[in-house]
Amino acid sequence: MSQRHPSSDPPLGGPSSSNNSFPSWLSAEETHSMISRYRAILAAVPDIIMEVDSNKVYTWCNKAGREFFGDDVVGHEAAEYFVGPQDTYKAVAPLFEGSEDTIYVESWQKRRDGEKRLLAWWCRTLKDDDGKMIGSLSTARDVTERRNANEAIFKSEQRLQAVLSSMPILLDAFDENHRIIEWNRECERVTGYSAEEIVGRDGVWELLYPDADYRRTMLEEWKRRGNSFLNWEWDITCKDGGVRTIAWSHLCEEYPVPGWASWGVGFDVTERKRTVKQLRESESFLETIFKNAPYPSLISDETGTLIRVNQAFCDLTGVTEEQIVGKYNVFQDNYLKGKGYLDRIREVFTEGKTIRFELEYDMKALKEIDHSSSNRGVLDVIVSPILDEAGNVRNVIVQNQDITERKKTEEKIRELNQSLERRVRERTEELRRAVHLMAGREIRMAEMKDAIRLLRKQLIEAGIEPKANDPLLNEHEASFNDS
Repeated sequence: MSQRHPSSDPPLGGPSSSNNSFPSWLSAEETHSMISRYRAILAAVPDIIMEVDSNKVYTWCNKAGREFFGDDVVGHEAAEYFVGPQDTYKAVAPLFEGSEDTIYVESWQKRRDGEKRLLAWWCRTLKDDDGKMIGSLSTARDVTERRNANEAIFKSEQRLQAVLSSMPILLDAFDENHRIIEWNRECERVTGYSAEEIVGRDGVWELLYPDADYRRTMLEEWKRRGNSFLNWEWDITCKDGGVRTIAWSHLCEEYPVPGWASWGVGFDVTERKRTVKQLRESESFLETIFKNAPYPSLISDETGTLIRVNQAFCDLTGVTEEQIVGKYNVFQDNYLKGKGYLDRIREVFTEGKTIRFELEYDMKALKEIDHSSSNRGVLDVIVSPILDEAGNVRNVIVQNQDITERKKTEEKIRELNQSLERRVRERTEELRRAVHLMAGREIRMAEMKDAIRLLRKQLIEAGIEPKANDPLLNEHEASFNDS
Protein backbone atom coordinates (compact mmCIF):
# COMPACT_ATOMS: atom_id res chain seq x y z
CA MET A 1 0.00 0.00 0.00
CA SER A 2 1.26 3.56 -0.61
CA GLN A 3 0.23 7.12 -0.19
CA ARG A 4 1.89 10.46 -0.86
CA HIS A 5 2.59 13.12 1.75
CA PRO A 6 3.54 16.49 0.18
CA SER A 7 6.08 18.29 2.30
CA SER A 8 8.09 21.53 2.14
CA ASP A 9 10.74 20.22 4.51
CA PRO A 10 14.06 19.37 2.88
CA PRO A 11 14.67 15.63 2.68
CA LEU A 12 17.05 14.04 5.09
CA GLY A 13 20.18 13.40 3.10
CA GLY A 14 22.60 10.55 3.33
CA PRO A 15 26.36 10.83 3.03
CA SER A 16 26.21 10.93 -0.76
CA SER A 17 23.58 13.67 -0.88
CA SER A 18 24.51 17.21 -1.67
CA ASN A 19 22.34 18.21 1.26
CA ASN A 20 25.06 16.72 3.44
CA SER A 21 27.71 19.30 2.38
CA PHE A 22 29.03 21.63 5.07
CA PRO A 23 29.78 25.38 4.97
CA SER A 24 33.26 26.22 3.64
CA TRP A 25 33.97 28.53 6.55
CA LEU A 26 34.06 25.56 8.96
CA SER A 27 37.48 24.37 9.94
CA ALA A 28 38.51 20.80 9.20
CA GLU A 29 38.27 19.96 12.86
CA GLU A 30 34.77 21.45 13.14
CA THR A 31 33.69 19.66 10.00
CA HIS A 32 35.02 16.35 11.30
CA SER A 33 33.30 16.94 14.61
CA MET A 34 30.02 17.67 12.92
CA ILE A 35 30.31 14.62 10.67
CA SER A 36 31.01 12.43 13.71
CA ARG A 37 28.02 13.91 15.46
CA TYR A 38 25.73 13.24 12.49
CA ARG A 39 27.02 9.71 12.18
CA ALA A 40 26.38 9.09 15.86
CA ILE A 41 22.87 10.44 15.50
CA LEU A 42 22.17 8.25 12.46
CA ALA A 43 23.60 5.21 14.22
CA ALA A 44 21.41 5.85 17.26
CA VAL A 45 18.18 6.12 15.27
CA PRO A 46 16.22 2.87 15.95
CA ASP A 47 14.54 2.96 12.53
CA ILE A 48 16.20 1.60 9.41
CA ILE A 49 17.62 4.30 7.09
CA MET A 50 18.59 3.24 3.59
CA GLU A 51 19.90 5.16 0.56
CA VAL A 52 19.54 3.90 -3.02
CA ASP A 53 20.80 5.35 -6.25
CA SER A 54 18.76 5.89 -9.39
CA ASN A 55 19.09 2.16 -10.16
CA LYS A 56 17.63 1.28 -6.77
CA VAL A 57 20.92 -0.15 -5.54
CA TYR A 58 21.72 0.42 -1.88
CA THR A 59 24.60 2.92 -1.52
CA TRP A 60 24.42 3.61 2.20
CA CYS A 61 22.59 2.46 5.40
CA ASN A 62 22.69 3.18 9.07
CA LYS A 63 23.43 0.67 11.85
CA ALA A 64 19.80 -0.49 12.08
CA GLY A 65 19.83 -1.18 8.34
CA ARG A 66 22.98 -3.33 8.55
CA GLU A 67 21.53 -5.23 11.53
CA PHE A 68 18.40 -6.04 9.53
CA PHE A 69 19.77 -6.72 6.01
CA GLY A 70 23.34 -7.69 6.83
CA ASP A 71 26.71 -6.01 6.68
CA ASP A 72 27.00 -6.58 2.91
CA VAL A 73 23.74 -4.88 1.99
CA VAL A 74 25.45 -1.91 0.33
CA GLY A 75 25.90 -2.66 -3.36
CA HIS A 76 22.86 -4.93 -3.63
CA GLU A 77 19.64 -3.96 -5.37
CA ALA A 78 16.66 -3.42 -3.09
CA ALA A 79 14.57 -5.99 -4.97
CA GLU A 80 16.97 -8.74 -3.89
CA TYR A 81 15.43 -8.53 -0.42
CA PHE A 82 11.81 -8.56 -1.56
CA VAL A 83 9.74 -11.58 -0.52
CA GLY A 84 7.21 -12.63 -3.12
CA PRO A 85 5.73 -10.61 -5.96
CA GLN A 86 5.02 -6.99 -5.01
CA ASP A 87 4.52 -3.59 -6.59
CA THR A 88 6.91 -1.65 -4.38
CA TYR A 89 8.90 -0.30 -7.32
CA LYS A 90 5.71 0.86 -8.95
CA ALA A 91 4.64 2.60 -5.75
CA VAL A 92 7.90 4.59 -5.42
CA ALA A 93 8.32 5.27 -9.16
CA PRO A 94 7.20 8.93 -8.80
CA LEU A 95 10.26 9.60 -6.60
CA PHE A 96 12.59 8.62 -9.43
CA GLU A 97 10.68 10.95 -11.68
CA GLY A 98 11.43 13.90 -9.40
CA SER A 99 8.37 13.93 -7.09
CA GLU A 100 8.84 15.85 -3.84
CA ASP A 101 6.19 13.78 -2.03
CA THR A 102 6.86 11.42 0.83
CA ILE A 103 5.59 8.02 -0.22
CA TYR A 104 4.51 5.38 2.27
CA VAL A 105 4.69 1.78 1.28
CA GLU A 106 4.59 -1.57 3.10
CA SER A 107 6.80 -4.35 1.78
CA TRP A 108 7.61 -7.90 2.82
CA GLN A 109 11.41 -8.13 3.09
CA LYS A 110 13.90 -10.86 3.90
CA ARG A 111 15.86 -10.30 7.09
CA ARG A 112 19.51 -11.37 7.36
CA ASP A 113 18.41 -14.57 9.20
CA GLY A 114 16.08 -15.45 6.32
CA GLU A 115 12.85 -14.63 8.17
CA LYS A 116 10.13 -12.77 6.30
CA ARG A 117 9.31 -9.43 7.90
CA LEU A 118 6.96 -6.62 6.98
CA LEU A 119 8.63 -3.20 6.75
CA ALA A 120 6.79 0.10 6.63
CA TRP A 121 8.77 2.56 4.44
CA TRP A 122 8.67 6.36 4.23
CA CYS A 123 10.54 7.33 1.06
CA ARG A 124 11.83 10.71 -0.23
CA THR A 125 13.76 11.59 -3.35
CA LEU A 126 17.45 12.66 -3.25
CA LYS A 127 18.70 15.47 -5.51
CA ASP A 128 22.09 17.06 -6.08
CA ASP A 129 22.82 20.78 -5.91
CA ASP A 130 21.58 21.18 -9.45
CA GLY A 131 18.23 19.60 -8.53
CA LYS A 132 18.93 16.41 -10.43
CA MET A 133 17.44 13.21 -8.96
CA ILE A 134 20.28 10.95 -7.83
CA GLY A 135 18.35 8.39 -5.75
CA SER A 136 16.09 7.99 -2.76
CA LEU A 137 16.42 8.05 1.01
CA SER A 138 13.99 5.89 2.98
CA THR A 139 13.31 5.11 6.60
CA ALA A 140 11.70 1.83 7.59
CA ARG A 141 10.18 0.25 10.65
CA ASP A 142 9.47 -3.43 11.29
CA VAL A 143 5.65 -3.63 11.66
CA THR A 144 5.32 -7.40 11.43
CA GLU A 145 4.00 -7.79 14.96
CA ARG A 146 1.66 -4.89 14.49
CA ARG A 147 0.38 -6.37 11.23
CA ASN A 148 -0.02 -9.78 12.86
CA ALA A 149 -1.83 -8.15 15.76
CA ASN A 150 -4.04 -6.21 13.38
CA GLU A 151 -4.77 -9.33 11.38
CA ALA A 152 -5.54 -11.22 14.58
CA ILE A 153 -7.86 -8.42 15.64
CA PHE A 154 -9.45 -8.37 12.20
CA LYS A 155 -9.98 -12.14 12.22
CA SER A 156 -11.30 -11.93 15.75
CA GLU A 157 -13.68 -9.21 14.68
CA GLN A 158 -14.75 -11.33 11.71
CA ARG A 159 -15.35 -14.31 13.98
CA LEU A 160 -17.21 -12.11 16.42
CA GLN A 161 -19.26 -10.67 13.58
CA ALA A 162 -20.03 -14.19 12.38
CA VAL A 163 -21.04 -15.20 15.89
CA LEU A 164 -23.19 -12.11 16.36
CA SER A 165 -24.82 -12.66 12.99
CA SER A 166 -25.47 -16.36 13.55
CA MET A 167 -26.27 -16.56 17.24
CA PRO A 168 -29.88 -17.49 18.05
CA ILE A 169 -30.67 -14.17 19.72
CA LEU A 170 -31.66 -10.91 18.15
CA LEU A 171 -28.97 -8.21 17.94
CA ASP A 172 -29.45 -4.67 16.75
CA ALA A 173 -27.47 -1.46 17.06
CA PHE A 174 -28.29 2.22 16.58
CA ASP A 175 -26.53 5.42 15.68
CA GLU A 176 -27.03 8.74 17.45
CA ASN A 177 -30.26 9.33 15.51
CA HIS A 178 -31.73 5.95 16.50
CA ARG A 179 -31.29 4.60 13.01
CA ILE A 180 -30.61 0.86 12.96
CA ILE A 181 -27.07 0.11 11.81
CA GLU A 182 -26.86 -3.57 12.78
CA TRP A 183 -29.51 -6.23 12.14
CA ASN A 184 -28.38 -9.84 12.56
CA ARG A 185 -29.78 -13.02 11.02
CA GLU A 186 -32.02 -13.80 13.96
CA CYS A 187 -33.62 -10.37 13.53
CA GLU A 188 -34.16 -11.29 9.88
CA ARG A 189 -35.59 -14.70 10.77
CA VAL A 190 -37.98 -13.46 13.45
CA THR A 191 -39.28 -10.36 11.66
CA GLY A 192 -38.98 -11.46 8.04
CA TYR A 193 -37.16 -8.22 7.18
CA SER A 194 -33.66 -8.54 5.73
CA ALA A 195 -30.75 -6.38 6.85
CA GLU A 196 -30.90 -4.62 3.46
CA GLU A 197 -34.48 -3.57 4.21
CA ILE A 198 -33.68 -2.27 7.70
CA VAL A 199 -30.08 -1.06 8.12
CA GLY A 200 -29.66 2.67 7.51
CA ARG A 201 -33.21 3.05 6.20
CA ASP A 202 -35.60 5.83 7.14
CA GLY A 203 -39.12 4.95 8.29
CA VAL A 204 -38.04 1.68 9.91
CA TRP A 205 -39.63 2.55 13.24
CA GLU A 206 -42.98 3.13 11.52
CA LEU A 207 -42.52 -0.18 9.73
CA LEU A 208 -41.76 -2.23 12.85
CA TYR A 209 -44.11 -0.34 15.18
CA PRO A 210 -46.98 0.94 13.03
CA ASP A 211 -49.18 1.96 15.97
CA ALA A 212 -48.23 5.61 16.48
CA ASP A 213 -49.41 5.77 20.10
CA TYR A 214 -47.56 2.59 21.02
CA ARG A 215 -44.42 3.74 19.21
CA ARG A 216 -44.46 7.13 20.91
CA THR A 217 -45.04 5.60 24.33
CA MET A 218 -42.18 3.12 23.95
CA LEU A 219 -39.72 5.71 22.65
CA GLU A 220 -40.56 8.08 25.50
CA GLU A 221 -40.09 5.25 27.96
CA TRP A 222 -36.75 4.39 26.32
CA LYS A 223 -35.65 7.99 26.78
CA ARG A 224 -36.64 7.80 30.44
CA ARG A 225 -34.87 4.46 31.05
CA GLY A 226 -31.73 5.27 29.14
CA ASN A 227 -29.55 2.61 27.55
CA SER A 228 -29.33 0.26 30.50
CA PHE A 229 -32.26 -2.13 30.97
CA LEU A 230 -33.03 -5.83 31.04
CA ASN A 231 -35.83 -7.89 29.47
CA TRP A 232 -37.99 -4.97 28.39
CA GLU A 233 -40.72 -6.44 26.21
CA TRP A 234 -41.65 -4.79 22.91
CA ASP A 235 -44.36 -5.98 20.51
CA ILE A 236 -42.79 -5.84 17.05
CA THR A 237 -44.79 -6.15 13.82
CA CYS A 238 -43.30 -8.60 11.35
CA LYS A 239 -43.27 -8.50 7.58
CA ASP A 240 -46.16 -10.98 7.38
CA GLY A 241 -48.27 -8.77 9.65
CA GLY A 242 -47.86 -10.98 12.70
CA VAL A 243 -46.83 -9.55 16.05
CA ARG A 244 -43.97 -11.02 18.08
CA THR A 245 -42.97 -10.07 21.61
CA ILE A 246 -39.24 -9.43 22.02
CA ALA A 247 -37.58 -9.03 25.43
CA TRP A 248 -34.78 -6.51 24.82
CA SER A 249 -31.77 -5.90 27.05
CA HIS A 250 -29.39 -2.97 26.60
CA LEU A 251 -25.98 -3.06 28.28
CA CYS A 252 -24.26 -0.56 26.03
CA GLU A 253 -23.48 1.81 28.89
CA GLU A 254 -21.54 -0.93 30.67
CA TYR A 255 -20.12 -2.39 27.45
CA PRO A 256 -19.85 0.32 24.78
CA VAL A 257 -19.00 -0.69 21.22
CA PRO A 258 -17.12 1.83 19.05
CA GLY A 259 -19.30 3.10 16.23
CA TRP A 260 -22.53 2.09 17.96
CA ALA A 261 -24.38 4.75 19.94
CA SER A 262 -26.42 1.97 21.54
CA TRP A 263 -26.99 -1.72 21.02
CA GLY A 264 -29.08 -4.48 22.48
CA VAL A 265 -29.90 -8.16 22.41
CA GLY A 266 -33.35 -9.64 22.43
CA PHE A 267 -35.15 -12.93 22.91
CA ASP A 268 -38.36 -13.87 21.15
CA VAL A 269 -40.66 -14.61 24.10
CA THR A 270 -43.87 -14.85 22.10
CA GLU A 271 -44.31 -18.59 22.57
CA ARG A 272 -43.20 -18.39 26.19
CA LYS A 273 -45.77 -15.69 26.90
CA ARG A 274 -48.43 -17.71 25.12
CA THR A 275 -47.43 -20.79 27.10
CA VAL A 276 -47.41 -18.82 30.35
CA LYS A 277 -50.85 -17.44 29.54
CA GLN A 278 -52.16 -20.90 28.75
CA LEU A 279 -50.54 -22.24 31.89
CA ARG A 280 -52.14 -19.54 33.99
CA GLU A 281 -55.47 -20.18 32.37
CA SER A 282 -54.98 -23.89 32.97
CA GLU A 283 -53.99 -23.29 36.57
CA SER A 284 -56.99 -21.02 37.03
CA PHE A 285 -59.22 -23.66 35.46
CA LEU A 286 -57.77 -26.40 37.66
CA GLU A 287 -58.06 -24.12 40.68
CA THR A 288 -61.73 -23.56 39.87
CA ILE A 289 -62.28 -27.30 39.51
CA PHE A 290 -60.45 -27.99 42.77
CA LYS A 291 -62.26 -25.26 44.70
CA ASN A 292 -65.70 -26.29 43.42
CA ALA A 293 -65.21 -30.05 43.36
CA PRO A 294 -68.08 -31.82 45.17
CA TYR A 295 -65.68 -34.13 46.97
CA PRO A 296 -63.79 -32.74 49.98
CA SER A 297 -60.16 -32.52 48.91
CA LEU A 298 -56.88 -31.29 50.31
CA ILE A 299 -53.29 -31.00 49.07
CA SER A 300 -50.12 -31.30 51.11
CA ASP A 301 -46.51 -30.50 50.33
CA GLU A 302 -43.78 -33.15 50.23
CA THR A 303 -43.45 -33.02 54.03
CA GLY A 304 -47.11 -33.75 54.67
CA THR A 305 -48.09 -30.21 55.68
CA LEU A 306 -51.47 -29.11 54.38
CA ILE A 307 -51.21 -26.28 51.82
CA ARG A 308 -54.64 -26.19 50.17
CA VAL A 309 -58.21 -27.28 50.88
CA ASN A 310 -61.38 -26.84 48.87
CA GLN A 311 -64.74 -25.49 49.96
CA ALA A 312 -66.32 -28.95 50.16
CA PHE A 313 -63.71 -29.95 52.75
CA CYS A 314 -64.43 -26.83 54.78
CA ASP A 315 -68.16 -27.50 54.58
CA LEU A 316 -67.68 -31.11 55.63
CA THR A 317 -65.35 -30.46 58.53
CA GLY A 318 -66.68 -27.12 59.66
CA VAL A 319 -63.24 -25.46 59.58
CA THR A 320 -61.83 -22.59 57.55
CA GLU A 321 -58.66 -22.51 55.46
CA GLU A 322 -57.02 -20.20 58.00
CA GLN A 323 -57.62 -22.73 60.76
CA ILE A 324 -56.02 -25.70 59.02
CA VAL A 325 -53.75 -24.70 56.12
CA GLY A 326 -50.12 -24.70 57.20
CA LYS A 327 -51.07 -25.99 60.67
CA TYR A 328 -51.98 -29.60 60.03
CA ASN A 329 -49.38 -32.24 59.17
CA VAL A 330 -50.55 -35.75 58.39
CA PHE A 331 -47.51 -37.37 60.00
CA GLN A 332 -48.34 -35.65 63.30
CA ASP A 333 -51.88 -37.03 63.33
CA ASN A 334 -51.97 -39.40 66.29
CA TYR A 335 -55.44 -40.60 65.37
CA LEU A 336 -54.24 -41.87 61.96
CA LYS A 337 -51.20 -43.32 63.67
CA GLY A 338 -53.39 -45.16 66.13
CA LYS A 339 -55.51 -46.52 63.32
CA GLY A 340 -52.38 -47.83 61.59
CA TYR A 341 -52.73 -45.73 58.46
CA LEU A 342 -49.53 -43.67 58.65
CA ASP A 343 -47.26 -46.39 57.29
CA ARG A 344 -49.51 -46.77 54.25
CA ILE A 345 -49.73 -42.99 53.79
CA ARG A 346 -45.95 -42.73 54.02
CA GLU A 347 -45.67 -45.06 51.00
CA VAL A 348 -47.53 -42.45 48.94
CA PHE A 349 -44.82 -39.88 49.76
CA THR A 350 -41.83 -42.20 49.42
CA GLU A 351 -42.89 -44.65 46.70
CA GLY A 352 -45.55 -42.76 44.77
CA LYS A 353 -48.27 -45.31 45.50
CA THR A 354 -52.01 -44.60 45.60
CA ILE A 355 -53.91 -45.96 48.57
CA ARG A 356 -57.57 -46.12 49.59
CA PHE A 357 -59.23 -46.72 52.92
CA GLU A 358 -62.34 -45.91 54.95
CA LEU A 359 -61.90 -43.65 57.93
CA GLU A 360 -64.15 -42.90 60.87
CA TYR A 361 -63.06 -39.49 62.03
CA ASP A 362 -63.91 -36.94 64.68
CA MET A 363 -62.74 -33.38 63.93
CA LYS A 364 -62.08 -32.85 67.62
CA ALA A 365 -59.08 -35.13 67.11
CA LEU A 366 -57.36 -32.33 65.18
CA LYS A 367 -55.34 -30.87 68.01
CA GLU A 368 -53.56 -28.45 65.64
CA ILE A 369 -56.71 -26.31 65.22
CA ASP A 370 -59.33 -24.80 67.45
CA HIS A 371 -62.38 -26.91 66.72
CA SER A 372 -64.64 -27.43 69.70
CA SER A 373 -67.60 -29.08 67.96
CA SER A 374 -67.63 -32.80 67.33
CA ASN A 375 -68.21 -33.57 63.69
CA ARG A 376 -68.03 -37.31 63.34
CA GLY A 377 -68.34 -39.15 60.11
CA VAL A 378 -67.07 -41.88 57.83
CA LEU A 379 -64.92 -41.00 54.84
CA ASP A 380 -63.88 -42.97 51.79
CA VAL A 381 -60.29 -41.68 51.46
CA ILE A 382 -58.07 -41.83 48.34
CA VAL A 383 -54.48 -40.61 48.78
CA SER A 384 -52.57 -40.05 45.51
CA PRO A 385 -49.15 -38.58 44.64
CA ILE A 386 -48.59 -35.55 42.39
CA LEU A 387 -45.33 -36.14 40.53
CA ASP A 388 -42.91 -33.66 38.95
CA GLU A 389 -41.29 -34.12 35.53
CA ALA A 390 -38.57 -36.29 37.08
CA GLY A 391 -41.14 -38.61 38.61
CA ASN A 392 -40.54 -37.43 42.16
CA VAL A 393 -43.40 -36.79 44.58
CA ARG A 394 -43.94 -33.03 44.70
CA ASN A 395 -47.33 -32.96 46.43
CA VAL A 396 -49.98 -35.34 47.66
CA ILE A 397 -53.71 -34.92 47.07
CA VAL A 398 -56.29 -36.45 49.38
CA GLN A 399 -59.83 -36.88 48.06
CA ASN A 400 -62.57 -37.72 50.49
CA GLN A 401 -66.12 -38.84 49.98
CA ASP A 402 -68.48 -38.59 52.90
CA ILE A 403 -70.07 -42.02 53.13
CA THR A 404 -71.62 -41.50 56.56
CA GLU A 405 -75.19 -41.72 55.26
CA ARG A 406 -74.27 -44.61 53.03
CA LYS A 407 -72.82 -46.39 56.01
CA LYS A 408 -75.98 -45.72 58.00
CA THR A 409 -78.05 -47.05 55.14
CA GLU A 410 -75.83 -50.09 54.85
CA GLU A 411 -76.24 -50.65 58.59
CA LYS A 412 -80.01 -50.40 58.31
CA ILE A 413 -79.96 -52.79 55.36
CA ARG A 414 -77.78 -55.14 57.37
CA GLU A 415 -80.20 -54.98 60.30
CA LEU A 416 -83.17 -55.50 57.96
CA ASN A 417 -81.40 -58.46 56.38
CA GLN A 418 -80.73 -59.92 59.79
CA SER A 419 -84.38 -59.37 60.80
CA LEU A 420 -85.58 -60.90 57.54
CA GLU A 421 -83.27 -63.85 57.94
CA ARG A 422 -84.59 -64.37 61.47
CA ARG A 423 -88.19 -64.22 60.29
CA VAL A 424 -87.44 -66.55 57.40
CA ARG A 425 -85.93 -69.01 59.85
CA GLU A 426 -89.00 -68.73 62.09
CA ARG A 427 -91.46 -69.18 59.21
CA THR A 428 -89.43 -72.06 57.86
CA GLU A 429 -89.62 -73.81 61.23
CA GLU A 430 -93.41 -73.27 61.39
CA LEU A 431 -93.88 -74.63 57.89
CA ARG A 432 -91.66 -77.57 58.70
CA ARG A 433 -93.85 -78.43 61.63
CA ALA A 434 -97.05 -77.96 59.60
CA VAL A 435 -95.76 -80.10 56.81
CA HIS A 436 -94.82 -82.75 59.31
CA LEU A 437 -98.33 -82.74 60.77
CA MET A 438 -99.97 -82.76 57.37
CA ALA A 439 -97.76 -85.59 56.22
CA GLY A 440 -98.98 -87.73 59.18
CA ARG A 441 -102.64 -86.89 58.45
CA GLU A 442 -102.29 -87.88 54.80
CA ILE A 443 -100.93 -91.26 55.85
CA ARG A 444 -103.88 -91.87 58.22
CA MET A 445 -106.41 -90.75 55.59
CA ALA A 446 -104.94 -93.16 53.07
CA GLU A 447 -105.25 -96.03 55.60
CA MET A 448 -108.91 -95.11 56.32
CA LYS A 449 -109.68 -95.04 52.59
CA ASP A 450 -108.25 -98.55 52.20
CA ALA A 451 -110.34 -99.78 55.16
CA ILE A 452 -113.54 -98.28 53.75
CA ARG A 453 -112.90 -99.84 50.36
CA LEU A 454 -112.37 -103.21 51.96
CA LEU A 455 -115.53 -102.96 54.12
CA ARG A 456 -117.59 -101.83 51.18
CA LYS A 457 -116.36 -104.75 49.16
CA GLN A 458 -117.16 -107.21 51.94
CA LEU A 459 -120.72 -105.85 52.28
CA ILE A 460 -121.34 -106.19 48.58
CA GLU A 461 -119.97 -109.73 48.60
CA ALA A 462 -122.32 -110.48 51.54
CA GLY A 463 -125.23 -109.24 49.49
CA ILE A 464 -125.65 -106.06 51.34
CA GLU A 465 -125.80 -103.01 49.18
CA PRO A 466 -124.37 -99.89 50.95
CA LYS A 467 -126.87 -97.05 50.88
CA ALA A 468 -124.29 -94.23 51.16
CA ASN A 469 -120.92 -93.58 49.56
CA ASP A 470 -117.81 -93.09 51.57
CA PRO A 471 -117.39 -89.32 52.04
CA LEU A 472 -113.59 -89.79 51.94
CA LEU A 473 -113.85 -91.14 48.40
CA ASN A 474 -114.10 -88.73 45.48
CA GLU A 475 -116.77 -89.21 42.80
CA HIS A 476 -114.47 -91.07 40.46
CA GLU A 477 -113.40 -93.54 43.12
CA ALA A 478 -117.04 -94.07 44.16
CA SER A 479 -118.21 -94.91 40.61
CA PHE A 480 -115.22 -97.13 40.21
CA ASN A 481 -116.11 -99.03 43.33
CA ASP A 482 -119.72 -99.38 42.18
CA SER A 483 -118.60 -100.93 38.98
